[in-house]
Order: sequence, then structure tokens, then C-alpha cells
Amino acid sequence: MATSKSFRLRGAESIIDNIADGILDYLKRSDEVNLLDGLKASITQSVSRAMALVA
Repeated sequence: MATSKSFRLRGAESIIDNIADGILDYLKRSDEVNLLDGLKASITQSVSRAMALVA
């Protein structure tokens, strides 16, 4: 559970996992992401870094 003084978020890891999976799935299907050199790699790397912090 993620908490702060103003809120509680139950299942934060699960939420982050689902969002990360959705982002990576979109990157696999998207043609637009290939319009800018390095964009797909950059997003994939950022998602991987974020997931490493959660694990």
C-alpha cells in the first residue's frame, strides 16, 4: 500500500505493473513511436527503470 499524509493507495504495485504492461504493449503495436529515432527505446528503458524500483 502506498501512503502519504493525504492519501492511501491499495495495490500500488499491481496498478504500476498493469500500466507498465499497457505501455509496453502499445509500443509493440504502435507505428507512431517509430517516427522519432530512439523514442521507443527511451520509453522502454524508462518503464524498465520504474519497474525495477517497484520490485
